[in-house]
Amino acid sequence: MGHFSRFFPTSLLLALPVAASLGGCTEPNPEFVEPTPPCATGQRYLAERVEFAAANKVDILVVVEKTADMGATQVAFGASLSGLVDRLKADTTLDWQLGVINADTADGGALYAGRTGVEGCPDTLPTVLSAATADAGATAACLAQVGTDGSPFSRPLEATRLALVAPANAGSGLVRADARLVVLFVGLHDDCSAPAGVLTDDPNSCVWAADQLIAATDYVATFRQAKRFAGSPVSIISLSGPADGAAVATGIAPTPACTGAGTAFAGNRLSAVAGAAAVAGRSFSANICAATFDETLNRAFQEAIAPAPDSTCLRFEPVSTLQSIYPLTAVAGGLQAGSDPIASVGFWLDAGADSSCATSRIDLDESVHPNASAAYELRYCSNAAAGQ
Repeated sequence: MGHFSRFFPTSLLLALPVAASLGGCTEPNPEFVEPTPPCATGQRYLAERVEFAAANKVDILVVVEKTADMGATQVAFGASLSGLVDRLKADTTLDWQLGVINADTADGGALYAGRTGVEGCPDTLPTVLSAATADAGATAACLAQVGTDGSPFSRPLEATRLALVAPANAGSGLVRADARLVVLFVGLHDDCSAPAGVLTDDPNSCVWAADQLIAATDYVATFRQAKRFAGSPVSIISLSGPADGAAVATGIAPTPACTGAGTAFAGNRLSAVAGAAAVAGRSFSANICAATFDETLNRAFQEAIAPAPDSTCLRFEPVSTLQSIYPLTAVAGGLQAGSDPIASVGFWLDAGADSSCATSRIDLDESVHPNASAAYELRYCSNAAAGQ
C-alpha cells in the first residue's frame, strides 16, 4: 500500500479549474451569480484517479526450488497444491490461472511443462492451469515436482522477475493485465540472486555475502510495478525456513532453521519480500517445516486468492468538504469522469491517518468490489496540498 504517485503511473493528481472569465463585456448581467469556490481559501481542490483490479480474477505463480535436497518437499507440497487447485475449481466465482516455475535462473523463468521419470505423471504437462483444465488437481501435484538437478544457488526472486518478462511466457497468458497476481515461493534455502562476481563455488557464500546480493527491496518494487492498480493487487507468500535475521561469518556454515520434509535454512530475504510495505496487504510468510502444507495453502486461499476488501491511501489529507467519487470510463485518448458522482457505499474517503496510511485511507468493500477492473476519480479539498 502506498501513495498513488509512487506506485501507479496512471494515477493523476491535479488541480481542477474553479473559475473562468470572458473579456469584452460592456453591459452588466443581472442574472450572473458569482460561483461558489469549491474549497476554502488556502485549500486546494484535487482529483486523484485510482483503478482497482478485478476482484475475482487472479493469476497464481508458484516458484519451486530445484536443489538436490528438495525431492521430498516437492512431493509433500504437491499433495497440498493439488488440494488447493481442487478448491479453486469448486469455486465458480473465481476466474483463476496457475503456473509453476523453478528457482533455477538457467531456465530463464520459463513455465514448467513436465519431465520424464516422475512417477504417476505424464512427461508433458500443461503450463497454465485453470477451471477448464481436466484433472487440474492431479496435474498441479505433478507440476510441483520440478526436479532436483538445479543449481545449488537458488534464485527464486530473479527467476520470478524473469518469469514476468520472459519471452517464453509471453504467449502463455498466465499473467493477465487486469488480474491480481499471487506469487508463492517454496524452498529450503534463502534467495541467492546476486550480481556477477559476488558468489564463490560454495553455496554458503549466499549467506556470507548477503549484503552484496541484489536488494530484496528492488525485487519488491519490480513485482509491485507489474500491476498498476491501487490497493493490494500483488500478494507474496514465502514458504521457507523461519527468518532469523542473523549474519553468518565467512567460513562458518549456517545453522539449519528447522527440519520437516527437508532441512531448511532461514529465509530472511524471502520473508523480507513477503513483509514489505508495498505488498503487505495480502502477503505473509509461513514455515516450510510444517507437518503438511494444507494450512498454509488454506490461508493463501483466504487471504490472497479469494476476493476481499481492498484499500489504498490518498495523496494528501482531505478536509470534510466536497468529497466525491466519479466513475471513469474509457474514451479515445484515455479515461473520462462521468458527470454525476456515484454513491460512496463501500468507500471511506475520510477514514483518517493510521499505521498504514499517513493521510487517509480509501476502503473498497468486498460487496462493491468490481468483477472487472474499475477506475474512479476521487475529488476532495486539502489544506496540506495548498503549497504543492
